[in-house]
Amino acid sequence: MKRMAQRIAAMNRMYNLPIMDRPGIPADLQSGSDLARRIENFQVTLTEELDEGDDLIGLIEGFSKESIDDPESQLDILVHLADWLCDLIVYCMSEAAKFGIPVEDVLHIIMDSNESKLGEDGKPIHNEHGKFMKGPNYWKPEPKIRELLEVKILEYNRDRDAAQAPLEFPEIKMPEPPVTLDAPLDLVTKATHREQLAMELEAELKADYHAGMNYASLKKETIEKLIEELRK
Repeated sequence: MKRMAQRIAAMNRMYNLPIMDRPGIPADLQSGSDLARRIENFQVTLTEELDEGDDLIGLIEGFSKESIDDPESQLDILVHLADWLCDLIVYCMSEAAKFGIPVEDVLHIIMDSNESKLGEDGKPIHNEHGKFMKGPNYWKPEPKIRELLEVKILEYNRDRDAAQAPLEFPEIKMPEPPVTLDAPLDLVTKATHREQLAMELEAELKADYHAGMNYASLKKETIEKLIEELRK
């Protein structure tokens, strides 16, 4: 199954919504007023979605105490609640994708920060609305979020530069034509050929040794003498 961030990115592309591959401000929003207007528009959209919670509240209030105890009624409420909450999440993730914000990574930081809100006794501190209150060991998530975004930008720039770098191919040297014994050879060519044979025999001897082949010592001594003679 695809990660939710991948599906959100695919949805943005499907509906021609902006998307960025790295954290940043889109080119068409470099003006502060344009960026502020974008955030305001999202705020309006999110408020409209939040207001749909009123419909859910009305649905719940329409049930009597007895009917809410009914399993079918409970399931009906849970279906509407799940749909409402997850719609809000999708809208937020889609908006984050427009700015290249890695939502899932940021959520981990925020969760770590929330866990630092515990009191000295290791227990959560709540206000009258059930919200977590900050304990003495609380740390703000913003510095770590900044660090995360900086790393993501550096990784993107590094990968982009690597992709744009020209390909380097190793130099290919054409092999020299083989020397045959039947051809007339001058002294230099003969010496070169003898050295080549010696190197080949030496390589063969080393290969036999590394392969663990149990050759008789007589063969080994014969080849070594031949190498010595070739190099005279």
